[in-house]
Amino acid sequence: MPYQQHTTPFKQSAALLLAAALIATPTAALAEPTSEDLAREREELAAEADQIAEERSQLEGELADAQARLDELGQEIAVIQQSLMETEEALELTRNDIAETTAKIDETNQQLAEKREALGAHMRSSYKVGPSAALDTLLGATSFEDFINRIYYLDKISTAQANDIAQINQLEEQLTSQKQELEEVEATQQEKMDAIEQQAEEYEAKIAEASAYYNELDAEVQQKLAEEEAKRAEEAAKKAEEEAKRAEEEEERKAAEERARQARQQGSGVTTAIDAINEGNQGPVEAPAGSPDIVANAYKFIGMPYKKWWLGRNYGPDADGFDCCGLVCTAYHMAGYETPYQTPVAGLINWVKSRGNWKDCNLSNIDQVLNPGDLVFCSWGHVALYIGDGMMIHAPVPGRYVCVAPVYACIGGGFGG
Repeated sequence: MPYQQHTTPFKQSAALLLAAALIATPTAALAEPTSEDLAREREELAAEADQIAEERSQLEGELADAQARLDELGQEIAVIQQSLMETEEALELTRNDIAETTAKIDETNQQLAEKREALGAHMRSSYKVGPSAALDTLLGATSFEDFINRIYYLDKISTAQANDIAQINQLEEQLTSQKQELEEVEATQQEKMDAIEQQAEEYEAKIAEASAYYNELDAEVQQKLAEEEAKRAEEAAKKAEEEAKRAEEEEERKAAEERARQARQQGSGVTTAIDAINEGNQGPVEAPAGSPDIVANAYKFIGMPYKKWWLGRNYGPDADGFDCCGLVCTAYHMAGYETPYQTPVAGLINWVKSRGNWKDCNLSNIDQVLNPGDLVFCSWGHVALYIGDGMMIHAPVPGRYVCVAPVYACIGGGFGG
């Protein structure tokens, strides 16, 4: 018994020392990250998210510049297309004038041939009959006044015929000169139209390049945005984990202190202290399937040539070519809508607005605003049919064909039915 009384205080002291050590250094026993560790990880995630946000902001600035450049190119090519159409109209009018002048020259040549033939016949008749015929005419006069009139008549016939031939010759020369001038105008206008077409092709290439750059930047922005959101989510999760850990550590600290206190009071030894620390801490062309009727109708005309109204009918399902308005209105009519055929682009804009269907949009939000089958107005001079994903079907310019193309500019749009 004396030996047992001597060793009991030592065991109690050892238990208390171990309990204190465990309370002071729980990480060593549990091998789990502390709230301080989680706070450092959260701060690192926040710094990474801020860096990504800064990179995204820089890319968004570049994207805005690219959007502005696309808008600028869209406006410039709209002016070029308008100039091209006006030049083509002037060239067509000149060619019509040349055709009319050529017809007049042919008619004048016919008149000249007839007059010359009549004068030749008269001269041959005078030659065959000789002076006696003229003399008989004069001697047949019934009075002196009649005699004078017959002399005047014979002279008048020859003079009138000669004057007619001279006038027709002069008219022929004037018409020939006029035709030459018109042909020179035609050549000048053709050169101008060729130059404008070349300029339009160059701008289309610039727009394609700018669109590709815009899409590339937009993809990078979206990627950075996704990365930032992911980092922010990790940061938020880490913060929640940190707060939970702090609450858990506080509970652990309070529980350990309470059980250590009970251990000291009861002398229960090392096992009770370990239990107190570990509790609760065990580890052109078929339309794509499903396309609206309006879009499917437009797909049927891919490959058809561009055609102006003065060249013949350029609207309706049986037309052999379309301009931009004729194409979209035909697609709507075939779907059962009463969209006006014979109207300029400005008329279609007013039509859409009058029916309350107008939607304000631009290249940055077109796919969120417009639906497949809506009209998309690239400018006040060009309209197309929107088919989704930033693409459209349109009749571009003279010399081109109905095709699918990226929307290069947008001033608005809406349903045209």
